[in-house]
Amino acid sequence: MTHISTGFDNTLWIFNQDTQDLELYDYKTNTTRAKTLPIKGPVLDLKSNYNTCWLLTKDHLYMYNYFGSLLKKIDNDGYTQIVENNGNLILKKDNELFYLKDNTETPNTIKLPDLLINQFFVTNETMYIYDGEYLHKFKIN
Repeated sequence: MTHISTGFDNTLWIFNQDTQDLELYDYKTNTTRAKTLPIKGPVLDLKSNYNTCWLLTKDHLYMYNYFGSLLKKIDNDGYTQIVENNGNLILKKDNELFYLKDNTETPNTIKLPDLLINQFFVTNETMYIYDGEYLHKFKIN
């Protein structure tokens, strides 16, 4: 297992590198509730909320519901990391961030000051970017 994210109702989303599939694992009953078809390409990131799971591979961004059904498959245009915020995604590509609104398929560039993006995360409508020296804070509108 290379990537894990929380699910709903005592579950975890787990990418199984051996079988190349995404599983919704119930840790209380030690059973798999859902399993996807095998996924092609290296997995870069995995994020989820209670209703949806996003799996970023070198070639595509997959979106699954909590039954393990594929809802959407979008070409990956060089994104390497994702962060989920209220059903919306923030994607990192090189040293830029992009906003993908729920129910859309085209990410928009997030205008930021010129800074190095080593790490970033979002919580409570605030995005934090660590540049290797300082933690920058931005309000998400």
